[in-house]
Amino acid sequence: MTEAWKAHLQVRREYLHHHADVVLDRHPGIRELLETSLTLETPIRPVVRRNDQIESQGIGAAELNRAIKRHMWSGSAWRFEAVVRDGVILDNASNDARVRGFDFARYDTQHNLAKLWSLCFGRRAFADGTSVWQIYLAANPDQRDLAEKVQATGHAGEDLESPREAPTVLGEVQFGNWLFAYRDLMKLLAADGEIDVDLFVYVVADTSLARYISSGTVTFEKTVQILRDFRSLVKVPTVVLGLDVELIQG
Repeated sequence: MTEAWKAHLQVRREYLHHHADVVLDRHPGIRELLETSLTLETPIRPVVRRNDQIESQGIGAAELNRAIKRHMWSGSAWRFEAVVRDGVILDNASNDARVRGFDFARYDTQHNLAKLWSLCFGRRAFADGTSVWQIYLAANPDQRDLAEKVQATGHAGEDLESPREAPTVLGEVQFGNWLFAYRDLMKLLAADGEIDVDLFVYVVADTSLARYISSGTVTFEKTVQILRDFRSLVKVPTVVLGLDVELIQG
């Protein structure tokens, strides 16, 4: 069995698109949180890459993605598999979360719960509102206490008003084929049409890491070029983070 490598991961470069610098300056804790979340050391078992019949050792994108998410999860600062539906963020509670959802998110939980309560029990409630509410809380038990407070202030048939006091941040870790970058940006535009996205964080492979993953992976340079090409279309403040790796073998 091939011996695992030790991988040191950290952000090597960043690109700020459409006033992302303003958002980060206004909320400096976001930048600090991202640096902490994306600086890690993890064992990685090398995989064999074949290119024109030439074999080399590389890194499996799926294993790397799982390691990053485990590290982010341990800090308990992020929500995961966040699907935007009807103006509400449903993390972990949607059947298509792993397809349509964003890898990680951070937002005003009370504001989001109030909007969900309104969809379930408010002026134009879902027919299956009670079921939607229960499914969400079953998937997010850490929000039950706050949900009870929100529910106690609501009246069936009336929408709840709750001011948004924290920025909405959506994020994606993408080490797949570079064509996925276009899909991810379309997903972002769809989400921004339903909620106000203050910042989109796109984590991609930088120089060394890209070589270890695949020649066709989403890279820092390709993503920056796409945003420059479509700057008139993508108006959500976006920070592209180029993640790089230092490997210690054996």
